[in-house]
Amino acid sequence: MERGNAKHSPREDDMLAAELSGSLGHGSNREEWVDPEPPADDDVPMRSGPPVEELPDTPTPADLRAQHDMDVANDWNQA
Repeated sequence: MERGNAKHSPREDDMLAAELSGSLGHGSNREEWVDPEPPADDDVPMRSGPPVEELPDTPTPADLRAQHDMDVANDWNQA
């Protein structure tokens, strides 16, 4: 197998590649500023779902049926 490099042994090539891996970046040609920043430790967690004001006050018939089905399934699993 031809490695394309006659200056170093394969072991030295691997060591040099490991040294450079941190400075080479993520391996893409995108600018660093394009990548989003990770959340900070003190950031408020993001919510998912509708705001509380938009939730219905009373459960719908489908909600009641789903709750009943879950209750029956839980009773069956506990027996």
